[in-house]
Amino acid sequence: MIALIDCNNFYVSCERVFAPSLRNKPVAILSNNDGCIVARSQEIKDLGIKMGTPYFKAKKIIERHKGAVFSSNYELYGDMSNRVMSVLRTFSGKTEIYSIDEAFIKVPEYRQNDPENFSSEIIRKVYKWTGIPVKVGTAETKTLAKIATELVKKDKLKQLYKILLNKREITQALKKIPVIDIWGIGKATADTLNEHGIFTAEQFTALDEQFVRKKFNVMTARTLKELQNIPCMKIDEQPQPQKNLCYSKSFGSPVTEYSSMTESVINYSSNAAAKLRKNKQKAQSVTVFITTNFFNKKQKQFAGSKTLSFPSAVNSTEAIVHYALKALKLIYKNNCCYKKCGIILNELISEDIIQPDLFETDNPNDEKISEVMDKINSKYGKGTIKLAGEGVNDACWKMKRNMLSRNYTTRWDELLETD
Repeated sequence: MIALIDCNNFYVSCERVFAPSLRNKPVAILSNNDGCIVARSQEIKDLGIKMGTPYFKAKKIIERHKGAVFSSNYELYGDMSNRVMSVLRTFSGKTEIYSIDEAFIKVPEYRQNDPENFSSEIIRKVYKWTGIPVKVGTAETKTLAKIATELVKKDKLKQLYKILLNKREITQALKKIPVIDIWGIGKATADTLNEHGIFTAEQFTALDEQFVRKKFNVMTARTLKELQNIPCMKIDEQPQPQKNLCYSKSFGSPVTEYSSMTESVINYSSNAAAKLRKNKQKAQSVTVFITTNFFNKKQKQFAGSKTLSFPSAVNSTEAIVHYALKALKLIYKNNCCYKKCGIILNELISEDIIQPDLFETDNPNDEKISEVMDKINSKYGKGTIKLAGEGVNDACWKMKRNMLSRNYTTRWDELLETD
């Protein structure tokens, strides 16, 4: 038996934990550079504001209903997610973190006789320990558990959990789910199914497995079997390590100077290198890419990228920055107004299986310096110590987050204050 735990309107819920006065009020979270609405409270949804709506179009209606708007606070959301996942691990030794706000857990055998109380306990404990409301869907397959949580979201009675175990309940549930809403079914597949007269999950489960495998692929056939209550996907406690790592953001203001572009590349490279070391991996090459704003037809357009290989796999900040800047120099063009840049670390491998280069010329102290920087930033906060080339906090290329809440859980100087 598998339970899927899904946090309710997660980004909004994180903000409400530290601002209880926002409960039952419209709350929206904005994308990078405060552009579009990417997370909505139920009250925002009730106002008819759609996901992805540009903020300037929704601003007046939110203000009229005395709502609140926040810039995306990724540091806060990431830490709150870790807290929720820690609570979930107290319920089961087998937990798969599926996304920042979702996790699958295997229900322990001794709790499978009473899934209702088990679900209720999860909901109560997560809320008590973190302040985050969650919903729970339980079934014998991961796909049906996902269906169960979808039904909870649509439940007008505000039910917090759904159990799908017997055949009759599963059949009734699948009748309510369009094929486009099935986990693992993309738009193209859904459109093809619609052309064959298949519109609901129940109709999909009546198809022949060999037909689905031949018409689509193995994964779609597995989804079919999962909906037929035949488990095909196990709890993945140790997800496969990343093969690539990307850091990329749109600039807060257009960048026209090479010095500003180098600052951003150094900044992204430093962040990527720190993440690489945290994951105990090394990269074998780096790609740098830059683009102008293709929506502005009045400006000169350009997009370029360059990949350079390291002499041997590395994860030191100095080495990654060195090669990233070398790649940037090869593609940068003057007299362009740049909108975005990014770096990608490619061909990631475990740091334990590195074959050193006999003729390697990198400074042997680079990794030691990076390790010291990581320890200082971990203890005193991100950015406490950094490369001089990363620039200042108010650089023009920095992402706009004018409505950012505090990092209540990760920075001593931003702890919640009470009267």
